[in-house]
Amino acid sequence: MGALSTLVQRLAGQSVYFDTNPIIYFLNQTPGYFDICVELFQAVEDGRFNAYSGDLCLTELLVKPLRDNDPIQVRHIKGLFDDGFVQLLSHDRAVLELAAQIRATQNLRMIDAVHAATAIHHRCSVIITGDKGIAKRLKGIEVVDLNEFLPADA
Repeated sequence: MGALSTLVQRLAGQSVYFDTNPIIYFLNQTPGYFDICVELFQAVEDGRFNAYSGDLCLTELLVKPLRDNDPIQVRHIKGLFDDGFVQLLSHDRAVLELAAQIRATQNLRMIDAVHAATAIHHRCSVIITGDKGIAKRLKGIEVVDLNEFLPADA
């Protein structure tokens, strides 16, 4: 069994927070990352674990298709969340105060601190990211770095 399959097994029944970049990799079919994301999102579809992200993820994802005037991609992105495939969590005052604390102590960009705080506040057990900076610096929640699952030739 490969490392990714082992991860999927280990995540069974847990609440898993997705940073925006894995969703971008999936939507854009980013070489190297796409196959990893397919396996993760297949596990979500199969009900093996629950997928969450923050409201900011929707904002981040919609920028490019709105800029490109691509209503089909806008509908596709909204559909990911409207269908409950990935459930969006809110960024209330408690989350934003925790984000400020994380930013002040862990040297993360504000948007990354908000994602981290959202995952922690809503009691997700792990955050999945492709951002090496988050993977290196974030404390207080388990971080899965997709870069660790890339093929050696990528």
